[in-house]
Amino acid sequence: LYSQEGANNPVNPSTLVRDYFKWNLQYAQIPVLIHFQDKKAFNFGAGFSYSRMVGEQLYASGEPQPPISICSGKIPGTDLIDPEFLCLKKSDYGIVADANYLPFSHLAINVRYAWSIAPMGYYGGSNFINRSMHNNLLSFRLMWIFGN
Repeated sequence: LYSQEGANNPVNPSTLVRDYFKWNLQYAQIPVLIHFQDKKAFNFGAGFSYSRMVGEQLYASGEPQPPISICSGKIPGTDLIDPEFLCLKKSDYGIVADANYLPFSHLAINVRYAWSIAPMGYYGGSNFINRSMHNNLLSFRLMWIFGN
């Protein structure tokens, strides 16, 4: 799958973030799921996914920013890193759950939730343990199924 993910933050005077930012991330994903078929029109699945980042762009106050540095492994001493520190990992590993409804023979309506089980990057201003960042993705798809 090809997935476009990201985040944005509007200007909010009550937080430390004073500038609007928008972050676009592009991933090539390989999900592996086991599905349970319930009757003829529903199926449910769960599994894992591997995602590889193929592109990213960060905008601050509407202006494109330089590419984010790539990090590998766990960052040592994350409780002491600079609040401005930011790096991304090229690979993301996640768990996936999804459900399909097939109202007609070749049409499927899909809802899928995915969450990173390992950090996809680190940000010094993050409130998560070890200053880590995780992807959370809720997607809705309309699919046409070819074949029988």
